[in-house]
This record gives sequence, structure tokens and C-alpha cells, in this order.
Amino acid sequence: MRPPNRYRRQEVLPEIGAKGQSQLTRSRAVVVGLGALGSISSDLLVRAGVGHLRLVDRDVVELTNL
Repeated sequence: MRPPNRYRRQEVLPEIGAKGQSQLTRSRAVVVGLGALGSISSDLLVRAGVGHLRLVDRDVVELTNL
């Protein structure tokens, strides 16, 4: 039995297809700033299948910003 393909639904879209999903898997992206927009964007990039994601944020983890 083959494991389920996590990106099967994207691969059936004519705009993406298997070739496009393969390109996403090999792609790299960087998100600078992980505030409201950056955190949501990084989540969506991971769900889309981007192969390598670098997250950059200069904030320091403190009790006041948890």
C-alpha cells in the first residue's frame, strides 16, 4: 500500500500539476518578519509544499510577547 500523497489535490489542478508541485518542492523562500502577515504567509508556504523555508525575525522571546 502506498502512503497517501499529501499534495494530490494540488497536483490535479491544471495550473499546478505534478510538474508544478515538483518545482514547489525544490523551491526556496524567505519570510522576513513573523508578525501577523509573516506568520500566516509562512504557514501557507509550508502547506503548499515549498521545500526550504527560512524564517527571519529579530524579535526576542519575552514573557510580554507570548
